[in-house]
Amino acid sequence: SQGKTRASRDIRSEYRIKKAHLDAKLKAHKATKTKLVGRIEAHGIPISLNYFRPIQRKQGVSVNITGKRRLIKHAFIADVPVKKATGELTGERNRIVAMRAGAGYKSGGGIEYKPGGRNPITKLKTLSEGAMFGNQDVIEKIEAKIESTFASRFDHELDYLLSRV
Repeated sequence: SQGKTRASRDIRSEYRIKKAHLDAKLKAHKATKTKLVGRIEAHGIPISLNYFRPIQRKQGVSVNITGKRRLIKHAFIADVPVKKATGELTGERNRIVAMRAGAGYKSGGGIEYKPGGRNPITKLKTLSEGAMFGNQDVIEKIEAKIESTFASRFDHELDYLLSRV
């Protein structure tokens, strides 16, 4: 459980994501007497850029994902109609961050933009909570915390059991 707490803190120090939102996506499976293995899981789908306070600028849209605003050139904020599961329009509208993109994602990790012509509109997203959890810096900090906690707790529990014999 301390590893889950550490994971939540470290992810939030790297990315601007709310604690309640992140904690709902992290799950700790604790070890038991019969199952001596514990693990922390992080799951989720890529997060829409509207979550990160987008601001429309002349050159594109500015978002705050890692604590510093970043401009995504050629992006725009659009109001799209909300549909029910049946496909019927509800009359409500959602704001999304979008871009007219060419071939989609390229190997560089960005959106490929081809000016001119009528390219399809693509809703822009960022990492999922699982990908944030998989960040190497975050993993190293979590492992260090778990190893130090395990060593102290193991010694304590061993001393307790031996004192009862």
